[in-house]
Amino acid sequence: MSKVKEKRTVLLLLLILCSVIVSFPEMEIVKAEPKTIVVPNDYSKIQEAVDNAAEGDTVFVKKGYHFGSVFINKSLSLVGEGNETIIVGDDYRLNGTIIVIRHDNVNVNGFTIRSNKPTSSRRGIHLLHARYCNVSGNTITNCAVGIWLYGASQNSVTGNNLTDNRYGININISDTNTFVGNVAAEGSYGIWLISSTNNTFRNNNMTNNNFSFELSGGEEAVFFNDVDDSNMIDDKPICYWVNRSYETVPSDVEYVILVNCTGITVQDGDPVKSYKEILLAYTNNSNIRNTKVPIRLVSSSHNTIAYNTGAVQLENSSSNIITENNIKYDNQRIYLTGSSGNIISGNTIKHGNGILIDQSSNDNIISNNTLTNNNQGIYLSGSSSNILRNNRMIDNKNQFFVSSPGSAPSNFVHHVDTSNTVNDKPIYYWINKRDSTVPSDAGYVVLVNCTNISVENLNFTNGQSILLAWTTNSNITKNIITNGQGIQLVYSSNSNTVSENIVKNNYYGIVVSYCFDNILVGNNITNNRFSGIQLRECQSISVIGNTITNKGVHGIGLMENANKNTISENHIAHNTIGIFVEDASENLIVGNTILENDEWGIQLTAGQQGNIIYHNYFIDNRKWKEGLQVSIPGLDEAGVWISGHANVWDDGERGNYWSDYLTRYPNATEIDNLGIGDTPFHINPNNIDNHPVMEVNVIPEFPTWTLLLVMFIVSVAIMTVYKRGLLKTPMYHS
Repeated sequence: MSKVKEKRTVLLLLLILCSVIVSFPEMEIVKAEPKTIVVPNDYSKIQEAVDNAAEGDTVFVKKGYHFGSVFINKSLSLVGEGNETIIVGDDYRLNGTIIVIRHDNVNVNGFTIRSNKPTSSRRGIHLLHARYCNVSGNTITNCAVGIWLYGASQNSVTGNNLTDNRYGININISDTNTFVGNVAAEGSYGIWLISSTNNTFRNNNMTNNNFSFELSGGEEAVFFNDVDDSNMIDDKPICYWVNRSYETVPSDVEYVILVNCTGITVQDGDPVKSYKEILLAYTNNSNIRNTKVPIRLVSSSHNTIAYNTGAVQLENSSSNIITENNIKYDNQRIYLTGSSGNIISGNTIKHGNGILIDQSSNDNIISNNTLTNNNQGIYLSGSSSNILRNNRMIDNKNQFFVSSPGSAPSNFVHHVDTSNTVNDKPIYYWINKRDSTVPSDAGYVVLVNCTNISVENLNFTNGQSILLAWTTNSNITKNIITNGQGIQLVYSSNSNTVSENIVKNNYYGIVVSYCFDNILVGNNITNNRFSGIQLRECQSISVIGNTITNKGVHGIGLMENANKNTISENHIAHNTIGIFVEDASENLIVGNTILENDEWGIQLTAGQQGNIIYHNYFIDNRKWKEGLQVSIPGLDEAGVWISGHANVWDDGERGNYWSDYLTRYPNATEIDNLGIGDTPFHINPNNIDNHPVMEVNVIPEFPTWTLLLVMFIVSVAIMTVYKRGLLKTPMYHS
């Protein structure tokens, strides 16, 4: 019975409670009203006001100068009283950016924003991963980037004046934004889109920029933006057509972009400046004729480009015809990258950069072109199976060149016959030939996978050269190579002899890379710009009895795993650095005369170690400067500074001759009339010449062939002892 009473009591209390609750008036959640914070009335600094503002507040900034950067990480409005409200970026708190917007629903308007010290990282306003923001009515000057969007979408950028910035507006990985009524002027770039799509542009004006409107990015979608002809470049409209067919572009436009179009004709344009551009992206079967501007094709095919005077660039484009163009401006060229099956025929290129076929641009036909006074004539790089016929290369700095970024033999397989000429002398491009002598009228020689070829008594001038790839047991002797590319042995061109050549005024003298067992002997190498002899990624190369008065950077360079080579009896004088050793080890450097090189007689740096250096004559290197003639910089290993790695500087009885020995060690004396000093020559704790030579017996600057023969026999004997067992060491490949 008591339980029943308890239940009734609980039920009665619940009824009373419900009636009380029902009797209360309806309750509302009250939000704080947005407020306006005034700078400098409420806070002296803009950043202080932003930090103390709540979501939805307005920070109003009065006229005057305000210094420092501003970081906005909440939804608010930052409003200036007008263009006399000036924010000056004078710190690097935000990596140089003056205003960073890092939140959605932010408004910034009514400011003049400028940098007091423009740098590459200085940005006016940066929208970083922000949405639904409005940046309007600002004037931004003297910055690297006026307005930068990165990962930002669905924002509005309107009515801003961007002047004297390197980039007016930079849009990077940012989609579906709207840009209306902005001015980008007097910069390197007006508006640049990078990997951004579906943006809308209306009534923007780009004036006096080097590049006014640019697009880049690897995906098709990045070209699909909404840009109408209300956008102007130097008071002429942009023609940005998407998905249009069989029309002619009006002649009064300044910039042409065709996206996913077919059958469009562009002709007779009359731009004032040569840097405006015609861009075809995913566009086919169109014609570009009689224009004066650079032309760029991206993933476009079956187009004809004819009778133009600007540069032509193809990216991943095929089956196009480039013909009868007369390209004559500085630094202009025909450039293919990743583009195959095109025809390049009948073009004339002067004072530019010639024709570059690059990055897997295969099976193109290059014929009947004339290239004169360019930095390069025809350059084939990382591509294969191109056909060259009847091309004339005349007085180009680098007439003809073939290279491979990797070690693919196919990159050297092209169909180049003797109808191609260098200064009216034929190119001999031999593949898989044996037991032959290159004819005496050669203008350029390329030997690919050849054996027992002789290249001798030829005269190569003005950009002509000799190149061996996968070629063995051949002789290059008594040639004269001047004002070109020197002699190059690459990719398993082994067991060749390069002897008695005169190599003068080239960029490099002799280059050997990814090879072994070659002999470079008795060459006269003079006044080459970079290295007289350069070895990279190679072993068992004998450099003997050469005269290298380079006046370039290096007399001899041993770099990038150029290991276990012999450098012997060379005369190395008047270079910046006599012998340069970088990341190269266990080389035998013996009996060289290293004379009057400007910086160092020998410099050993980076991962070098275990080189054997003795019987050399170091004479008056670094003559007008203090310090040693040899440089071995220290290394930072795991935060500990250590001396340069150890090398051997004597053979246990005799070391090297140092012309400054008695200056450094005035109390040193000769041991038992042996010509050896009693005081070791100290380079660093790991590098000491224990038996420095006190007498000099310099070999002649131009050794006779008889003397060279004797030196060669002696050197071979030294090499045989030193390298016993090394020839079986597998070659290093990166």
